[in-house]
Amino acid sequence: MSIDRQQKRKQNKQSLAQLTQKITVRKLALLVAGLLFHHFCIAQTGVIDSLKSALSTHKERDTVRLNLLLRISMAYYTGHPDSMMRYSRRALVLSEKIGSKKGKINALAQVGTSHMQRGNNDSALYYCNLSLILARKYKLRQLYPGKLNQLGTVYFRFNDYNRALKYYDSAMAEAKKNKDSGEVARAINNTAIIQFEQGDYISALKNHIAGLELNEKLGNLKDMETGLLNITNIFFRLGEFDKAKEYAARAMRMANRSGSTWSVISNYTTYAMIYNAERKYDSSLASLQKALVLARSINNAYLINLLNGNMAECYLNMDSLDAAYDLYSQSLKASERLDDMLGVAIAKGGLGQILVRRGNTRQGTEYMTEALDMLQANGLKEQAMAIADTLASFYARNGDYKRAYAYYRIRDAYADSLARDKSLADAQRMAYDYELQRREDRIDALEKDKRIERTYANRQQLLSAAALAGMLLAMVTAIMFFRNLRSVKRRNEIITRQKREIEQQAERLEQLNRFKDTTFSVLSHDLRSPVNALTGTMAMLDEGIITP
Repeated sequence: MSIDRQQKRKQNKQSLAQLTQKITVRKLALLVAGLLFHHFCIAQTGVIDSLKSALSTHKERDTVRLNLLLRISMAYYTGHPDSMMRYSRRALVLSEKIGSKKGKINALAQVGTSHMQRGNNDSALYYCNLSLILARKYKLRQLYPGKLNQLGTVYFRFNDYNRALKYYDSAMAEAKKNKDSGEVARAINNTAIIQFEQGDYISALKNHIAGLELNEKLGNLKDMETGLLNITNIFFRLGEFDKAKEYAARAMRMANRSGSTWSVISNYTTYAMIYNAERKYDSSLASLQKALVLARSINNAYLINLLNGNMAECYLNMDSLDAAYDLYSQSLKASERLDDMLGVAIAKGGLGQILVRRGNTRQGTEYMTEALDMLQANGLKEQAMAIADTLASFYARNGDYKRAYAYYRIRDAYADSLARDKSLADAQRMAYDYELQRREDRIDALEKDKRIERTYANRQQLLSAAALAGMLLAMVTAIMFFRNLRSVKRRNEIITRQKREIEQQAERLEQLNRFKDTTFSVLSHDLRSPVNALTGTMAMLDEGIITP
């Protein structure tokens, strides 16, 4: 091989490395966006079985049955769009029969979500929009934020970022009115994802950190995982790989604890992205293969397509052109089927690279030009800059300096607007502020714990003193009780003895009284005759019958 050809091949590989480093982030961002949408809908086999069991035993056609159908539908969110569709439609039919307005709105939203999972974006938009219309018609304001966030995510899938941002702004405003902090955090993070896609890294980082802090206060672990991954993406894009790994490691620890398949897939993809940028292609490919196994286990076509595209880029970096071409071709077909125009652009950009390297420059440059047009139309500055740089380098090597100059101007215009150096400094400052705040919060938490411990110790001392005083009081009371009992017993004995003595005295007096009566009766009888004789004699003397 000639020196010129070797040098050209080396330049191609360098351009490709730059391209793949920047484009891979797009796929991870879409993956993380999926995590933000109804983060609480992680399908657990045990949960689904228990819900189905409850549904089979509850035969009444009422709101309880309706809520069971809706919960089962949402449990199938990750990876089972057909099952989600089936149960959400059953819920929709039941809501209409029993006249549940809220149930109908939620069922329509879930039908729309299942269409989005299938890649039917038009149908998803119809049902999600209808659910919001009914919520407004019935003035169920508590439902507005969730439905607005959902519609924003549908438009994000459409790559219509302007409309998506408007819906996220409306969701945030309504959530603040309702004091719904969870939906506020979700709208903030959704907005940050679009800002990230458009290259506004500082705004994206500010919003992701704000969302992370809010979710920490709320204890929303799933959204905290997602926030950490989003911050990882930004530091990766800024070339701060150590900082990216730091946040990725924290996200992976949380994902392993929660057992969320989506989160683990996202973390494997994140590590693959970082390894790819560090040119550790074997490690990158191994991480992607682990993620792909999990994506297939939940049968999610959207994730499988994203991961196939990332693996294609990895194979391309490893000079495995045949494997890369096959996977890019699969990704192109899947992206067209899923109506993912950004996926189409990325696949065409990769195929264009391969075709140019194989010598088919006409078709290769056509593919890359189409990819650039699509990326520019959607405002994806970073990816568009990478494609423009690759095209400019190609035309410059082939002596077409006019076209090379045109693409260099496109590249430089995007490079100026991104202002990477300032973004990096601001990002580091904000990350430091966030870590500092976390440390201060931890110190406050420790101080609070110490205060609680001191209060608890004082309370324990008071309780111990009160318990001792209570025991002493109980002992004194017991002693007094027994002494009083003994005193009462003695008094009772004295009273009993005195009673017996009185009874004995009363009996003796009774005897004496009877003796007296008997004595006086005898004496009166014995004295009555002499007295009568004397009385008669005295009368006769008084009358002169007899003389003295």
